[in-house]
Amino acid sequence: MDDAKAVGNAADDETPVSLEPSEWFIPSTLAEGQKLYVRARGPLGRTPLVLVHGFFQPASAILDVPGYSMQQALAAQGFRVYLFDLRGYGLSSRPPFMGRPAAESTPSLGCMRDAVADLEDVVRFVLGEEGACA
Repeated sequence: MDDAKAVGNAADDETPVSLEPSEWFIPSTLAEGQKLYVRARGPLGRTPLVLVHGFFQPASAILDVPGYSMQQALAAQGFRVYLFDLRGYGLSSRPPFMGRPAAESTPSLGCMRDAVADLEDVVRFVLGEEGACA
């Protein structure tokens, strides 16, 4: 994805034992100027997995934490594991409605439609990174 901004990519010669992360901020196709935070671990070219967090906690906080990392554990098994933060969570952009008081904001946390659009953007990005067809 040409518009992705790398923020600390791991070495190109990553091996199955290398668990160093690669990170990007990719553009949202639903909201101009908004970015999605994406992190990958594991060897490029292996079976890719995309981890999706639930509402209330970002992936960057719950799927890759000190002492235990689901992302790192799966990468150690040979998978290429991507996680991302939905817009409004973690390191991704905050939608404009989140800047208003809750009483004036509908929705207060986002919509499933928005989450699906974010997931679609990330899957499209992963397919590009992995050299796969969309």
